[in-house]
Amino acid sequence: VLAVEKERELWAAREQVSLNKLREQGIQVITDIDKQPFIEATDPVRMKFGEKYADLIKRAAAVK
Repeated sequence: VLAVEKERELWAAREQVSLNKLREQGIQVITDIDKQPFIEATDPVRMKFGEKYADLIKRAAAVK
């Protein structure tokens, strides 16, 4: 558990460094997005494969 927590901490720090480098180069980084249109656009995929991949779809939906 401690290793996982440390890895997440290191990853977040590295991600921030990378985002800062992009911004310094004038790249606009969009972090606040409305996910609802994507969710709606992919509804047919979930409907088609929902039964077979229900657990995977639930896990993907739970990611924040």
